[in-house]
Amino acid sequence: MSGDASNGKARAVSLRPDDWGAGLRFGGKSLSVKSVSRAATAAEVVPVCLAHNLRQGNEDHRHRSRIDPYRTVFNEVLRGSGRADVAADIARNVLDEHGIRPRRSDAIMAIELVMQPPVGADNPAFWTECLAWADSRYEYIVSATVHRDQARPHMHILVLAVADGRFAGNTMTAGVNRFVNQRRNFMSHMRETLGLRPDRKVKTLSDLAVSAGRGPKTKAQADRRDAALVRRHVPDGRRVDVGMGVDGHGG
Repeated sequence: MSGDASNGKARAVSLRPDDWGAGLRFGGKSLSVKSVSRAATAAEVVPVCLAHNLRQGNEDHRHRSRIDPYRTVFNEVLRGSGRADVAADIARNVLDEHGIRPRRSDAIMAIELVMQPPVGADNPAFWTECLAWADSRYEYIVSATVHRDQARPHMHILVLAVADGRFAGNTMTAGVNRFVNQRRNFMSHMRETLGLRPDRKVKTLSDLAVSAGRGPKTKAQADRRDAALVRRHVPDGRRVDVGMGVDGHGG
């Protein structure tokens, strides 16, 4: 479940919070039999995802090992039913009310969004703004669950792929709605409402050494520069650890 929506087609952004680093994060994924391996039919897609998110009946899930069962009690359902079967029935009722039936076996049945707060921001204000952002974009949020039984707290929002009374999975994940654009919009919302920003990558000395600009671009160049410094400042050839190379402290 990884990738990036970097081309013209809607592709999944990583939904594996255990693989994420710390900081404000956002991921999205289209849900169909192609992307939900445990679902044999389109009708099973939403129930399977709900079972995983609500930690019910998914003991054999391949990601179960990443879940700490002793911390599952701290998970929190912020939208929808806490029972996977009831939430699935609600989703089916929406489709029935609109007379919607998937025309393709691999139709997009739902969209899943995952939001991770920065360290220290696991609080009601953050989760409320996540839901407010999702509510402003989608009609049918089936479930919103905060997980605290994995590496870092995060929320899964399950959205039924329905808009204006019809299936709209492709529209909801294409063009301006591509997940890469949704991520940009989400980050902007969090910056404006809570002053939160994505953590900037801190460059290491190795990064700086091979970056554009002045100075050595490779470790070999840095080593040669250090050797030249030694020759200039230590005429008799004694070995001195200058500490200015890629692995030193001089930058």
